[in-house]
Amino acid sequence: MALAAETPEDLAAVQQLWTERESAGTGESVGRWDVKTLGEVAEFLGVELVTVRDWRTGPVPMPGTPGRYNLKEIVAWRCDRLKTSGGIQKPKEVLELELREKQIDVAKKELALRKSRGDLVSRVAARAKVYEILNDARCQLEAIPGIVGARVNPDFRDDLVNEWEQQIGLILRTMAGKAEASDSGG
Repeated sequence: MALAAETPEDLAAVQQLWTERESAGTGESVGRWDVKTLGEVAEFLGVELVTVRDWRTGPVPMPGTPGRYNLKEIVAWRCDRLKTSGGIQKPKEVLELELREKQIDVAKKELALRKSRGDLVSRVAARAKVYEILNDARCQLEAIPGIVGARVNPDFRDDLVNEWEQQIGLILRTMAGKAEASDSGG
């Protein structure tokens, strides 16, 4: 039952049950609650041995002497400590993980807010817009030889239009290669 205790009230209930059993004359001796090692204390309370060792050397040390640790006294001591500290303390690693989880939740909420305000767009939407703009630019560039060619002397028109189409094609292929490289992470 002590293993399942999670709050000062739970531990107080376990302590009360022990007191009632002893006062009801169940015939159980006081020695029934005595253990010989810190490992037995740790096992009974469901904590690590290092935790019990820390309790022995703390500012208000856990009751007991080597070879005799009264579990009833230890539970009462632990109840008092939990009452003064405001509850069971979590290990530092757990507290750090909970803090990190809360930080991540805050960051997600900030991003969602920025997105709802229009400050952010998805990568897919941004890529689609860039492709749309580049496609329009490609269409306009490809139209240049025909537009300008109409204004050139007909004797030189075919050669100039052909040269412009080749140069514009080269520029567009280079741009397409760069776009593909950026899509693949390069």
